[in-house]
Amino acid sequence: MVQEAEAAAENDLAAKKVIDLKNEADQFVYNTEKQLQEHNAKIPQNIKDQVRGDISSVNEAIVSENADKISEALERLKNTSMEIGKSIYANNDGDSNEN
Repeated sequence: MVQEAEAAAENDLAAKKVIDLKNEADQFVYNTEKQLQEHNAKIPQNIKDQVRGDISSVNEAIVSENADKISEALERLKNTSMEIGKSIYANNDGDSNEN
């Protein structure tokens, strides 16, 4: 009976990890898509295409419910989404001298 409980606890931890990753991925995808919409004009097309491709990969990984795939796809999206920020701030540098 103790072994069954330990096995169930391990399964619960694995399921919790997948659920937490899925939630994190969903939230990150939502925020990234929001940034793409809000700053569309400031982001080069090649970056938008790359980010959208990574968003698709994250969504596919979420459906697979494989923690490793979700983590890997989410990390790629995090890295490419940094380019959004770089593009936005690069375009705002000229605007910051208005004071």
